[in-house]
Amino acid sequence: RLAPGAQHLRARLNRAPLSDLLINYIAYGAEVEVMAEGLDQHHVLLIPIRSILKLAYHDSEVTADPEKGAILPMNRQLAITMKEQHDAIHLRIPSMALERHLSVLLGESVTAPVEFAPSVDLTRIDIRRWLGLLDYAVYNLESGQKQKSVVSAVISREMRDVLLSSLLYLQPHNYSEKFTHAAM
Repeated sequence: RLAPGAQHLRARLNRAPLSDLLINYIAYGAEVEVMAEGLDQHHVLLIPIRSILKLAYHDSEVTADPEKGAILPMNRQLAITMKEQHDAIHLRIPSMALERHLSVLLGESVTAPVEFAPSVDLTRIDIRRWLGLLDYAVYNLESGQKQKSVVSAVISREMRDVLLSSLLYLQPHNYSEKFTHAAM
């Protein structure tokens, strides 16, 4: 919904699948408030491009801006205030896919949901490199070539795996210690 005092909404959503991940570009021309409650089982990585997000999540508050993103599981109540002229990349990651991927990397079953530290430092050089991978994926998806061939499907899955593996390595979570030992 529009925030109090906001006059016009000029919203834009571009969406592209990358295997089972979903890359979204979302823009609003006015301050908006979004309420989400108990959505499906996925994580969302919010990468603001030029605005500030205020996220009231569970029992805490997270702020995201062009230097600090946020990654949250979307299975609980979430209130987001997006400031005027908001635009951001939202990467939707199915929880089951993330847990299966982590299980393969660990060589054992994951016994609890993955819980990331909610704040993502977008200024870290290794995170900037990871964002470069995401940009590359977006560029390939925008190139106008339809991903109908077997080769394109394989490349999409490989790119998805690299993005997930890198995110699990770079962003702290409840399996980080086990993951670091398994990666050595």
